[in-house]
Amino acid sequence: MRLPLVLAVLLIAFLVLGAFAERRMRDTARELGAVLREVKGAITRQEKEKALTGLRLFESRWEKAEKTWALVTDHHEMDQVHLAIDRADEYLSAGRLPEAAAEIASLSFLVEHIPRKETLGLRSVF
Repeated sequence: MRLPLVLAVLLIAFLVLGAFAERRMRDTARELGAVLREVKGAITRQEKEKALTGLRLFESRWEKAEKTWALVTDHHEMDQVHLAIDRADEYLSAGRLPEAAAEIASLSFLVEHIPRKETLGLRSVF
């Protein structure tokens, strides 16, 4: 009788922790996406320095989020985020705004895609 009860408690704890992690990733992705939209707007307005400042803010927030996301997601995609940040930084520093905008778009996709991919549902299974 104890074993089924212990297994049920463990299963419930696992599901609750999973739901919490999923929600936290989604909320963090929303916050990161807002920063990236500001960077994209600055690029559109040709405000290179403001875009660089926004990208630095995104990078610092990403470093914090990465620590928790690394527990539940694929590290390859997280490495892709780092590469896109580095490329966007170089493009912005060189004044190549169209290329920087393209990297910001790929960052936006990755930041939204990773939590969506980790969502428990039929989409993530198939």
